[in-house]
Amino acid sequence: MRSLLFFLLLALCWPVFTQNVATAVDSIQEQVSAAPAEIKPNNFFHNFDNALIMKILSVAYVIIVGLILIRIINTIIKKSLKNKMNERSKNLIVRIIQYSGLGIIVINVLKILNIDLTPLLGAAGVAGIALGFAAQTSVSNLISGLFLLSEKLFATGDLVTINDITGIVYSIDTLSIKIRTFDNKLIRIANTNVISSTVTNITRFPVRRINLIFTVPHQTDIQMVKSLLLSIAASQPTVLENPPPFFMLNGITRDGLELFLGVWMDINDWEQTYMGMYYGILEQFPKAGITFSNFEVHIDGITTSKMPGKAAQRKKK
Repeated sequence: MRSLLFFLLLALCWPVFTQNVATAVDSIQEQVSAAPAEIKPNNFFHNFDNALIMKILSVAYVIIVGLILIRIINTIIKKSLKNKMNERSKNLIVRIIQYSGLGIIVINVLKILNIDLTPLLGAAGVAGIALGFAAQTSVSNLISGLFLLSEKLFATGDLVTINDITGIVYSIDTLSIKIRTFDNKLIRIANTNVISSTVTNITRFPVRRINLIFTVPHQTDIQMVKSLLLSIAASQPTVLENPPPFFMLNGITRDGLELFLGVWMDINDWEQTYMGMYYGILEQFPKAGITFSNFEVHIDGITTSKMPGKAAQRKKK
């Protein structure tokens, strides 16, 4: 951006500079034809207009001081908002200040060069309309980004699910967000898609619940299963006592009794708690004589077992 600004200012200054150089050269040529013997080597520099030198110095002053002020203001903003706003909000404010400051620098440089801004503003209006039609998607993403910014739904580092895509928020940009999936893929999602989708922030709150749902045969003693599940939850060091684990009969189906157990844990202990609960169930249920329901489908006298690891078929007698 700074290089582009430099070349733009150079292009604006070039006609004024070349015009003064041509005037100085013509003046020297007239002196050469009139009295060649009296010309000194430094006469070339004396024929430059002092106003041109002042313009060049003024342009350099405005650019240098302007860029320094923009950097100072951005640094102050970042430090003052360090613990008050998320990274997305801070980056957006910094960019607005940066682009606004560069615009002010360009306007001041044009004024110093005595360039009439009226034709430029008219051309900018026409160009703005053309760019508006060409950049409808970008403008829509920008506006959607402002709405997401106001909602503060997620921040960099959060674990989210958007459009069936689950991953960690890698970066939040003006037009899109980037998500790093668990298999280390980087996915870009436009802000318009984010704002029109259902977004689930899995790690927004420090405490999360794991829901375990399974089915046991109808004749199973529910109170015994409840006591066993609660004891398994109590044996896990990552399961929180407050809120306490929650057990309920979730439903009675043709295949058996559907049981529900919810345990709470810290978001950083999700994997350890999840695996620990299932390992505990698989270890303790057989010892207590508790089995899982065997789902069977009856079609035209054929009984097909849907129990994992049992694909045997038998004739119905």
